[in-house]
Amino acid sequence: MRLPIAIALDVDSLQQAIAHTSVLSNSVAMIKVGLQSYLRDGNAGVQAISAELNGAELFLDLKLHDIPQEIGAKCINSSCRWWKCDVKSSS
Repeated sequence: MRLPIAIALDVDSLQQAIAHTSVLSNSVAMIKVGLQSYLRDGNAGVQAISAELNGAELFLDLKLHDIPQEIGAKCINSSCRWWKCDVKSSS
């Protein structure tokens, strides 16, 4: 049974993130990759983590701040297999 929780991969290396994803993705609904991991490991790191999802969803949580249409276009054109993109804006 997959638990309705998300696990944040706040670890020190891509190898640790992949290992945690491989073990936990069978039990949780979502794996979250944050900005620190993304800046350290890049798109290749997200792709490596995605390969270990085993049915869990990927939340790429970068907390980007720009014009919402620009962020949306960048997310749509991304080669990452992600489930959620959180766009914040102010009026």
